[in-house]
Amino acid sequence: MKKIFKFIYLILLIIFICGCNTPNTSNDGYTEDLKVYFINVGQADCTFIVLPNDETILIDAGLDHATSFGESDFDSWGNIQTVFNLENINEIDHIIITHPHTDHYYHITDVIENYKVNNIYHSGTSATTYSYLDLLNTIYEYKIPMHEVYMGQNIIQDKNITFQVLYTLKQSNPEDANYCSVVTKLTYENKSFLFMGDGGYQEGDVEPALLQMKLNLKSDVLKVGHHGSTYSSSSDFMNVVVPEYAVITCAKVTSTGHPHRKALERISMRCKNILQSRNDGTILFITNGIDMNVTTHIGE
Repeated sequence: MKKIFKFIYLILLIIFICGCNTPNTSNDGYTEDLKVYFINVGQADCTFIVLPNDETILIDAGLDHATSFGESDFDSWGNIQTVFNLENINEIDHIIITHPHTDHYYHITDVIENYKVNNIYHSGTSATTYSYLDLLNTIYEYKIPMHEVYMGQNIIQDKNITFQVLYTLKQSNPEDANYCSVVTKLTYENKSFLFMGDGGYQEGDVEPALLQMKLNLKSDVLKVGHHGSTYSSSSDFMNVVVPEYAVITCAKVTSTGHPHRKALERISMRCKNILQSRNDGTILFITNGIDMNVTTHIGE
């Protein structure tokens, strides 16, 4: 009898161990984890999202600001490819171009030429720089559907996942395209991410518009606007968002001084955890909608 009980105990133990090593899946076979990578592209933006249903979103894919001015040789594209390789990516479902500045769109041409892209979204704001016209030509050449977004648009709404456009502004050759940044919010169960592009708090800028609309800006993770510049993340804005984590995309080699000391002070008043790509490399958030884990220096 003791041998029988011992045998049953061993079987149950094996089942328990195997269960612990099995990825969490829902009833329809989807994994339950959402992954958000803030890829280290220097002082530039590139966020890559893998949804629980394996759908993928790329928000910007920029060239390091210092590299574009010949001040460094930072390998932005190499770091993007590293993350894509880690996730075995061959196809990207949605690309968001927040605004037409090279530190946000430059490597989208490379993405299109190396991976299958299904949809591209933008504000409709135009630019006449050679590199941006080259991007538009590449999109046309590969026959990728290009969509102008609108405020309140749900790009994705599936079960407990919502990816929504909170703000957008269409202008023709604007004096400052940062003011036209597409702002999006990703919500999965009880966790949310707010992506600010290059939005700041000057008059006519993104933050005042968002606050005036009285939207639900409360988010667990904030992608800080404009790399933590002087005019990003006002106190009023931070009082509404109150993130647990703030991510600043910035580089060790920079002539702009981003992130600015005053911006860091404002952010730290309302956020316990500030992560910077210049110190933390590529940053990965993984959440099942309830718990959140963060890992830095991915791919290094």
